Amino acid sequence: MLCSVFRNRMTTTDLSPLLSPRSIAVIGASPDKEIIRGRLLHVLTARGYPGNIYPITRSHAVVHGLPAYASIDDVPEVPDLAIVVIPAANVPEALEACGRRGVRAAAIISSGFAEEVGAAAADRERRLREVIARHKLLVSGPNSEGVANLLMPMVGTFTPVLEHVEGPLLPEVGGGRRIAVVSQSGGVAFAYYNRGRPRQLAFSYLVSTGNEAGLEALDYVDWMLDDGRADIFLLYLETIRTPAKLARVADKAAAAGKPLIVAKMGRSEAGRRAAISHTAALAGASEVYDAMFRHHGVIAADDMDEMLDIAAAFALCPPAPAGASRCCRRRAAAPCGCRTRW
Repeated sequence: MLCSVFRNRMTTTDLSPLLSPRSIAVIGASPDKEIIRGRLLHVLTARGYPGNIYPITRSHAVVHGLPAYASIDDVPEVPDLAIVVIPAANVPEALEACGRRGVRAAAIISSGFAEEVGAAAADRERRLREVIARHKLLVSGPNSEGVANLLMPMVGTFTPVLEHVEGPLLPEVGGGRRIAVVSQSGGVAFAYYNRGRPRQLAFSYLVSTGNEAGLEALDYVDWMLDDGRADIFLLYLETIRTPAKLARVADKAAAAGKPLIVAKMGRSEAGRRAAISHTAALAGASEVYDAMFRHHGVIAADDMDEMLDIAAAFALCPPAPAGASRCCRRRAAAPCGCRTRW
C-alpha cells in the first residue's frame, strides 16, 4: 500500500500553470466578439479572472481594453498559460516561441491537426508534439474548447454556456461536494455544467482535452485528486490512450473515496468512426473497457443524464453507511433514502 501511494505521488504532473495560472497570454486575440478569438478573451475578462491577461496580436494596440503585444517575447512577464487560437499552420511556431520564453502551459483551441485527414494535418500534429516534448510543456488540445477553473475563476473558453450564464458560476447554496468534468469532446465538457448548474451542483474544473497531443484525460484527474478541490469526476471518453494509467488513477480515486463516473463512447462501429473524426481518438473494444471499469471500481454510465443523476447522489446525499455498496449495486434505493439510483 505504501509503495502504491509513493508511486502515485512520484508520477503526478503539476498542472497548476494550466488550471490555476497566475497570468495568461491569449495568442490570436481579437476585439471582435462575434468570432472565437474575440469571444474567448471577452469571456475570460467578463468572468473575473484575477490575474494579468496579455492579448497577443499584430493587428491591434488595445483589445477589450487591455494593452496588446505583437509577440510573446514582448509581454512584460512570463505568463503561466498561453491560450492559442490562431490558424493551425502557425501553431507549432507560436508554441515554440512560448517554450523559448519559459511559458509552462498552453491550451490550444486551434483545429486542423490529427482529427483531419491528409499529410499536412499529420505533419502539423507531428511538429506540435515535437515542440511539446522539447520544452516539456503542459498542453491541452489541440482542437479543444478550452479549460475552466470555476473556483478561481479562470474561464478560458469561448463556449456560450459560460459566456451567457446569469448569476454566479457556483451555487449560492453550499454544502454539496464539488464535481470536475474532463471530456475528450469539447462541447460536452461544458454541457455537463449547463445541465447540472440548475440542480445546484457545484463544479470546480471543466476541461476539454481535444486531441491530447500533450496531456491525456487521466493526467487531469490525477492532478485534481492531489489538488483536493474536486470530489466527484465525470469523464466523457472516446479512448483511453494509456490503460495502465486508468488502473493507477482509478485505484488512487478509490483510496480517496472519490468516484469516477465514466461514459465511454465508440461502442458501435459508427461511434468508433465518429470518435476518430472528432478528436483523433481510437475507440477500443467496449468489453475490454467494461472489464477494466469493473475491476478498478469505475462507475460506467450510458449518457449525460445518467451521469449527472449519479453525481447528484454522491454530491448531495449523506455518505452511504458501511456495507451499503452491495445494496446500491443492486440498484435499490440510495442509502440516504432519496431514491436516486446508481
